[in-house]
Amino acid sequence: YLLGPVGAATFALVTAAVGVVMTSRGVGPFAQDVATPTGLLHLQVFLVAVGLVALLLESFRNLGAGRLAGVVLLVGWVLSGGWLSTLQVQRDEANELRFRALIRATEDGIRQRVKEHEALLRGAAALWTVDPDLTPDAWATYVRTLDLPRNFPGVLGLGVILPVRDDDLPAFVVARQRADPRGFEVKPVPGAPPRPPGPRDVFVITLIEPHASNAAARGLDVSSEPGRRLALEAARDLGTPRLSAPITLVQAGGHGPGYLLFVPFYAPELPRDGLEERRAALRGWTYLPFVAAEFIGSSLGVEAEELTLSVYDGTSTETGALLFGDGGTEAAPFAYRTQLDLAGRTLTLGWGRSDRFQQAPWTSQLWTANALVVVSLLAAGLVISLQNTGRQARRLALQRTADLAASRQELQEVNRLQRAVLDSSSLSIIATDTSGIIREVNAGAEAMLGYRRAELVGNATPERIHLRAEVLARAAELSAELGRPVPAGFETFVARARETGSDEHEWTYVRRDGTELPVQLNVTVLRDEAGTITGFLGIARDISRRRAVERALRMSEERTRLFAEHAPAAVAMFDRDMR
Repeated sequence: YLLGPVGAATFALVTAAVGVVMTSRGVGPFAQDVATPTGLLHLQVFLVAVGLVALLLESFRNLGAGRLAGVVLLVGWVLSGGWLSTLQVQRDEANELRFRALIRATEDGIRQRVKEHEALLRGAAALWTVDPDLTPDAWATYVRTLDLPRNFPGVLGLGVILPVRDDDLPAFVVARQRADPRGFEVKPVPGAPPRPPGPRDVFVITLIEPHASNAAARGLDVSSEPGRRLALEAARDLGTPRLSAPITLVQAGGHGPGYLLFVPFYAPELPRDGLEERRAALRGWTYLPFVAAEFIGSSLGVEAEELTLSVYDGTSTETGALLFGDGGTEAAPFAYRTQLDLAGRTLTLGWGRSDRFQQAPWTSQLWTANALVVVSLLAAGLVISLQNTGRQARRLALQRTADLAASRQELQEVNRLQRAVLDSSSLSIIATDTSGIIREVNAGAEAMLGYRRAELVGNATPERIHLRAEVLARAAELSAELGRPVPAGFETFVARARETGSDEHEWTYVRRDGTELPVQLNVTVLRDEAGTITGFLGIARDISRRRAVERALRMSEERTRLFAEHAPAAVAMFDRDMR
């Protein structure tokens, strides 16, 4: 502006050159989209805007405008450029958020697929529990109805593993040979280490279908291989599904590493709360072998098309642990890594963005247009614009003030209505926060207890109005029922409600004057929209009249009994019909 046309032209040339060079080197707001027609259009609009700014600067000079107008225009342009850079950062953040969301969705798909496999095994376990004498033909029919290739891609079969004692093994083999005309023999896993000396239970694959692709697995002593045995014992001892270490499946036929997923089943009539009880109640496992790469590939949804994924067994990303994908390299490292715990097995996932990753929409034309609007507004009259803006701001402020006052009035009316509803009840209603501090009481509570609201709200917990002996006794009772220690205090009143949502129990309230009042107290959990516990609500009903009636009834029955026992003559009782 100060140097005239030469200064304006120099400004435009330098700015345009910097923009083109930065874009060609992959830097700046236009770099990511420059390969697309829209991106090229954005860059062209930017260059045109730079030229317009130079022309307007010269126009200001020719029209005799003050330097302030030119300075304001330049500052506005610089601020627009800074804002454009800020928007680029926000776009990168939006892309990152979407990247993480796609990762979570993909991980959820893998978890869901494992849950489906676990459900399949639990159903098979239930079938075996109902009919432990299931024939091989019946099992084959059951597996065919599941249509494993279509419904469970990557799963090579569905089988049953039974534990057999060493001394029972010959009789077990004879029984299986009678049941299966295809023959049956127990054999170790190929490549398994020598069996240690001494008696030891064996875990035998008793049934496995489809037979054609799983014949080599039938009769395998799975416990002969340490990795498989460890997973089986973990499933038995924990009572949960467990994955084996990655193995070479005898059924896989060179399709890469696979896993065995085990689900234990127990005798339904035996307890299995403790470790020894579960071991004693075990009847066997249902299991399925699957190829890791096919399983993971079938778990991926359409969102995975925008990602690159490599999956490793364990926490290492060494090439030897690779299960799925091409793996990362120094030239193309993973953008993000996560870990999944699937049935007791940890998998490490390396993530990247594929060529199909949809970038957040880029609206650079909007910001260049905003810069041009600023120029137009300055050229048309900055003062008028500021005046209009001021009037609009004042109207908006007045409207917001009126809206706020109306909202406050409406809120006060709602609060008064709620208070009136609470105070109209003869029941004692007390609300607390999660720590037990009383936050609200109604008029019924004040009348029942003799306390003023200010004496309780924010200053006391419900322990003040309870007999300490009752609290101690109830805490001991709940500790025994719930199987965990329940502290004698506020937790005594809400422990059961935390688990079931509400709890009703008879208590003795202690009034302000020291007198006692029997009540029936119902405690309810208060939750917010997210389901988080925000407090508790206690509603108490005076049962002193009921207690008096019960006491009178007992006294009447006792007098009648004593009269009947001590009367000198026979006593008979008749109804009004003399019967």
